[in-house]
Amino acid sequence: MDIVAVCVKHWADEQQHRKRALTEIPFEILIRGGETIETYLKEVRESSEEDLVLRRKVCIVGSSRAGKTSLVKSITSMSSTLVADDDHTISVDLFHLSFTEEIEDKDSRAGKKYHDVSFWDFAGQDEYHVAHSLFFSRRMLYLLCVDVTAFNNEVEKSRSHKDQDNEDAAEAVIDAFVRERVWRWFRMIFTRQPDAEFVLIATEADGVGNNGEERLQELAVELFGVLDDFKSSFMDEMEKEIEILRKRTSSETDAETQQVSKSRISELEKLLMQLDESLPSSWTPLNVCDQESIQHARTVIERVVVDSGRSFLMPKKYSRVLEAIQELRKEKPNQTTKKRIKQIIVQLPTLRKQLMQSVDELAEKECDTILETLHDLGDVLWYARDGLNVLGETVILSATLLIEFIRQIICHNPSESGKSMDNQLVEELQQHGKVAHRLVESFSLWKRLTPKQMLQFKLLLQHFRLAFPAGATDMTAESDLIVPAYWHVRQNQVDLEALEALSDKITQES
Repeated sequence: MDIVAVCVKHWADEQQHRKRALTEIPFEILIRGGETIETYLKEVRESSEEDLVLRRKVCIVGSSRAGKTSLVKSITSMSSTLVADDDHTISVDLFHLSFTEEIEDKDSRAGKKYHDVSFWDFAGQDEYHVAHSLFFSRRMLYLLCVDVTAFNNEVEKSRSHKDQDNEDAAEAVIDAFVRERVWRWFRMIFTRQPDAEFVLIATEADGVGNNGEERLQELAVELFGVLDDFKSSFMDEMEKEIEILRKRTSSETDAETQQVSKSRISELEKLLMQLDESLPSSWTPLNVCDQESIQHARTVIERVVVDSGRSFLMPKKYSRVLEAIQELRKEKPNQTTKKRIKQIIVQLPTLRKQLMQSVDELAEKECDTILETLHDLGDVLWYARDGLNVLGETVILSATLLIEFIRQIICHNPSESGKSMDNQLVEELQQHGKVAHRLVESFSLWKRLTPKQMLQFKLLLQHFRLAFPAGATDMTAESDLIVPAYWHVRQNQVDLEALEALSDKITQES
């Protein structure tokens, strides 16, 4: 297939029909090649202006109790919503926002663009970061939330140290807050996604006392000054590593080792170039009890979504397929965990048949091509399409369920189990990061897997380098697991019994 000819013909038709702008082919479509491009352009051509929707994911991140859920609920509902401190997200909640952008082309023709934004409200607990990072992508906009009232309290504490002529302690208080609440989150995402786009939200903005606006400006100067110091140190680290690698490369005779060093240098140079652009230099204060503040924050987010150009243009049939999938994954009343797993973890032939029955004029090849695109966008998980065959032709309809499977392995708290556990198994887990198969079989989701599924999901964990077979080379369904996440010292561990289970929270992902 001549891809260039297909694209040129499509664009010529658009020019002939005086379309406002020629269709840009998304990266996810382009890398899949001819048939995917042809299907996408065909569906764009057959969709009306009203049916073409620009989709964008927004990822809400930040420390626990940073007001993330209050933020997203207030913005999407446009009403003040204050979530109690003890009502924490365990894994990820999904919220949606639609808005219309009024446009005018160079010929002064008025028109509209339709935007659909899905908010992923990620858990703030440290233990979950490794699971969530698997789903970070370039198309995501990251809302990084920082509790500005808590920051104000730390600044006041810092001043008390200054009053005692202890400048080092004063600086350490503020540095520790910014490092843990802002910089660590930024660096974690940035190093995985160098061109990530961030908006920093200063939540709890009503708690900084009198002269709120003036105080917020003072706090902003303080916080961004510290961030700039961290940025400079980070740049110094990368420049030193580049210098060391260049010296090593010039004296290295092994071609393979040279290539590894050159690849790392290229990666570091990209990070250096992107750092200034990605690191936020201002924040948007938010008071969820004030309607004007909610509207301002929402306007800021909408403007970034519009201006960035990173939304995915979704043709009508693609949207219909996604809607059918959202319907398929809706949790049914009083549904058992076993039935929920069976509903979400499906085989491709079964899913294909269901979609072709639900979506008018959906051919088999079209169905597979659209599913492939939805996988690339993170709406479904079809790893075989990436050459990862450990799950066979299994398609997972919900990323949130996979996160919960991962969470039960890498974030297990023995007190979460409803029954007493073998002390030796608990000690091995806590001291050595060994999760025995007997322990895995007690986890609420894992114990309901078939032996074949058990092996598939353990292999998936191994592929993501989250777990490895203990004392053996090859993974089996009965393998004990070594989980490196447990090697890190945990402080202030969350009492997971006090949190609502994800199985109780996934109601309608639509």
